[in-house]
Amino acid sequence: MPTINRTLLLKRVVQVDGIRFPAIEALALHESMDRVFEAANSVWDRHYPKREQATPGRRCVFFERVERRGTAVLFNAYAYLARHTPDQAVIDDVRARVSADPIVDEHGTHKEIVERFAIIVLGETMIIESARVSGSAHLALAAMRDLIRRHDAPRHPNMKLEDAPSLDFQRMARLHRGVASVTARLHVGFTAEPNTFGDAMEAIVARKGFERAKVTTTIEASENDQLDPTRVEEMLDESESGTGLSGITIRFRDGASLGELSSYREKLPIQVQQVRPGVPVVTEIETAMVDYLRALATPDEDNFQLITQTGMFT
Repeated sequence: MPTINRTLLLKRVVQVDGIRFPAIEALALHESMDRVFEAANSVWDRHYPKREQATPGRRCVFFERVERRGTAVLFNAYAYLARHTPDQAVIDDVRARVSADPIVDEHGTHKEIVERFAIIVLGETMIIESARVSGSAHLALAAMRDLIRRHDAPRHPNMKLEDAPSLDFQRMARLHRGVASVTARLHVGFTAEPNTFGDAMEAIVARKGFERAKVTTTIEASENDQLDPTRVEEMLDESESGTGLSGITIRFRDGASLGELSSYREKLPIQVQQVRPGVPVVTEIETAMVDYLRALATPDEDNFQLITQTGMFT
């Protein structure tokens, strides 16, 4: 079956303290959203904005929970433009009729009902599937805040998204199951300092008569093995300091990649099967999300974990 690529983004949800909505002791988004889904019996109860505020052309979203064992709360968000969906997209007071089956009009033309993306929350941690809807993460967070105030805590504080705290390279490599390959680059005109990896690259090509050439070298680990993370980190340092390399790309064994630590954002690329072009097998995304969350909360060999079992960043 053909496959499709998706990316799971890790975000930290933080409170915005205010006079009207003061901060609480700690966020427990899984508990709040669990109570929301218990109280929200209809689609409109899980819809943002409220029914009377869904004016034509406004971007709307509603949530559908995925039943599973465990503490974290997993659900799918369905974003659409009010009054712009096909007639077959039924959003009523009973349930949402959304499936992976193709929707066609009377002429046989395929139409998309809504843009779906998955979310899982635990404590202050949110993992969200990247979506084609601009601002989908912020739309989902605004909906969560609104639904929590409607169904659970009327004075719940405002919230905002932050990137997950950065990791040092060694911990990052362990989290992503080791380094699969590293690609080192020397741009034309760049001069590497002596005794660096870049200096060795320059020497090799210079001996073959290639002067002032752009050089790219890729080192790959053998199958089921990984590169020495300490040596890779030395190459990364050469690139970031500009002493030995002008650029680097590191690929981890789980598919994640890194260009430089300062701009890295924690995420996990995944590949899943698709039921038809552009439409993934949603259950595979949901499984990958749960596995990613579990990996983030599992201590490594140094007893380090990025988040605790209650979803709080360490």
